[in-house]
Amino acid sequence: MDRAGNPVPPPLTAGAVLAGAVCAAVGLWVSVCLVLALGCGGAVFALNRRRRAEWQREWDAEQAKRTHP
Repeated sequence: MDRAGNPVPPPLTAGAVLAGAVCAAVGLWVSVCLVLALGCGGAVFALNRRRRAEWQREWDAEQAKRTHP
């Protein structure tokens, strides 16, 4: 009963608290792994884009040397 005399739900059991804690821990772990995976994927994407652009510049420079008038 609360102060106004209304019935309230019973407190959580130890099992419910444990289940909630485990779910929160797993959710946090999955979130951290997802953020790290996205960061790693973004870095790989950016580095590959830069590498391919450099290769294209080098290729264009070589092709410019070989063009015949």
